[in-house]
Amino acid sequence: MVGGVDGDFPFAWYLQQVQVRITSNWNRVSSSQGRVQIYFRIAKDGSLDRVRVELPSGNAALDESARMAVLRSGPLQPLPEGFEGQYLGVRFWFTYLGN
Repeated sequence: MVGGVDGDFPFAWYLQQVQVRITSNWNRVSSSQGRVQIYFRIAKDGSLDRVRVELPSGNAALDESARMAVLRSGPLQPLPEGFEGQYLGVRFWFTYLGN
C-alpha cells in the first residue's frame, strides 16, 4: 500500500495504478508475519531507481520479497503530464499477515 510520497502529488489515480501493479508482482514467500516499507523513485518516463528497504520487517526474506516486487513492476506508466518534477519518491508498505 502506498504510504506516502515526497512532496505534493495530486494524481491519486496514478498511485492507485502503481499499487495494483506492485501488488500483482508480490510473491508472498513465507507464513511469517511482518511489515516492511520500501522506498523508490519513479522517473518521468516510468523507470524506477533507488529501490531500497527503508523500514525493515526484521525478516530478510520478507524484506527481499517486497523489494523484488517493486523491481519486477518497472517500468511503470510515465508520470502524469501535469506533474512538474523529474521524479516522484514513493514509500510503499508491504504487510505480511501469514497464512
